[in-house]
Amino acid sequence: MINRKLIELARPSGKWIFSMVFVKLALLFTVMYIFSITGSIQGLLYSSKLTPQLLLNAVLVMSLIALVRFVGNLIDGELAYKCSADLRIDLRHKIYKKMLDLGIGYSESMGTSNAVTASVDGIEALETYFSKYLPALIYCFIAPFILFSRMNGAAPEAAWVLLTASLIVLPINQLFRKVVRLLKGEYWSKFANLNTYYYDSLEGLNTFVLYDSDEKRREDLSEKCWDFRNVTMKVLRLNFNSVIISEMIIYISSAIAILFISQNFVAGGFGFGRAIFLLLLADTFFAPVRDLMSTGHSAMNGVAAAENVFGLLKLKSKRNNLPIVENGENKKEDGFILKDVSFQYNTERKILNNISMTIEKGKVTAIVGQSGCGKSTIANLLMRFYDVQEGKVSMEGQDIKTQDPQNIHEKVCIVPQNTYIFTGTILDNLKMAKTDATVKEMMNALDMVNLSGFVKQQPEGLDTNVGEGGCKLSGGQKQKLGIARAILMNAEFYIFDEATSNVDVESEDDIWKCIGKLARRNTLLVISHRLSTIKKADCIYVMDQGEIKEKGNHGALMKKRGLYYFMVTEQESLEGLYKGGELCVS
Repeated sequence: MINRKLIELARPSGKWIFSMVFVKLALLFTVMYIFSITGSIQGLLYSSKLTPQLLLNAVLVMSLIALVRFVGNLIDGELAYKCSADLRIDLRHKIYKKMLDLGIGYSESMGTSNAVTASVDGIEALETYFSKYLPALIYCFIAPFILFSRMNGAAPEAAWVLLTASLIVLPINQLFRKVVRLLKGEYWSKFANLNTYYYDSLEGLNTFVLYDSDEKRREDLSEKCWDFRNVTMKVLRLNFNSVIISEMIIYISSAIAILFISQNFVAGGFGFGRAIFLLLLADTFFAPVRDLMSTGHSAMNGVAAAENVFGLLKLKSKRNNLPIVENGENKKEDGFILKDVSFQYNTERKILNNISMTIEKGKVTAIVGQSGCGKSTIANLLMRFYDVQEGKVSMEGQDIKTQDPQNIHEKVCIVPQNTYIFTGTILDNLKMAKTDATVKEMMNALDMVNLSGFVKQQPEGLDTNVGEGGCKLSGGQKQKLGIARAILMNAEFYIFDEATSNVDVESEDDIWKCIGKLARRNTLLVISHRLSTIKKADCIYVMDQGEIKEKGNHGALMKKRGLYYFMVTEQESLEGLYKGGELCVS
């Protein structure tokens, strides 16, 4: 199971791995420990008088060597922890960086549950490979020769038998490993699939209950569990068979070695103490091989998991930075400019088709249109979550492709339909936007969205726990907290992408009042289904099927009596059906 990619990955932790091998060679102390015991036994047998001093010396020698072995085991455990901790941190940093490079497109490339499986279970499975298997493998190639040299002088026949057997066991194990490795790929694939299915089932639990399909989902999940169980049992059976054959070779060779040692002892080749020493050494001879075999199963898990991890790390971002081109004329431009932009997520159809748009700095620009016309896609392009396939997007006179996404995110803040609230407190969530924010700044931001009153009513104030994903807050409160967090960022540009589509009427009014206040000092791009709320925008773009059909302010567009006029009048007529919260049927 020597995997070249994994060996390359282990280089930063090479010092810990070789340190573990060095400590494992405390096997020499095992030999000394056995030798000291047998020496003491022989001394007691042949001593004419058993004195307390003789007993004390024997106890002290054995206690000292036992202490050295105990300390060696502690050091070995600490080194294993250091090795695995460094590698786990390094790998998770690489995966996280890869996900940042991929942007929001990572979910299309790998899926959230696959990313979690790779970065959590996959890396945990790799821990055994690096911290136990590799050191045991190196140790297994060294230790038998050290033991052979220690035994060869007194019992050469037994030494050669044991050395030959130890060298045979490894290739036999390797043959089994090759077969098991094929199953491990299937094992890890089914494990990742089960994780994805289980995660999806938990997320949609309410929906299953609502449509009375929870029993069917349970059956499907049970079937996947049994599939995973079956492939696991196949792997275990093969491992068990390899252990049986290996142990058979070990016991047969040990028995032959014992016969040779006994024969030499009877022939007077050495004394009773040396005979015991050699017999104990024969049993110890295969300890390194057994150590390697015990870690082999878990190590194969790591090798199979590594394919998933490496597959994730190999994913290529569709965003490529271009060199900055100095252009004096471009520096005069402010805001965003989209020129002849076309974009598609896949090869099926274009989401945006040759659109041009200007988002002027210091003004409010709105985009309206039916669902699926490409409004949110424009927001994603401005944030550089994706790069355009055709055309050009400029920010403050520079092609957006020349700027690192992180630099863009420092200037541009997006508030999506469903703002994510992290597990923790209100304070934790707010300080994500500004780590050094004062209590006054945070309360001012909360006040802008009319959430400060709610916070003041809580016994713990800003330290109020919002629960997992903000589950202790209402939908409107979560969205307002997310907007307060965005306000604290004090960005130059704000993008509100249907920021009020999933909140109650009262929260929606609070959010639009907040947007109105921000419009006085920031550049805003507002994407909204509520046409009545964007009447005061400086410029409104009307989109349909990935194209810009109309452009202008509310008054000018209404005079055209085109698509915008139709959308406004249709929405007003629908809203007119409701009076006082009740559906009017007259």
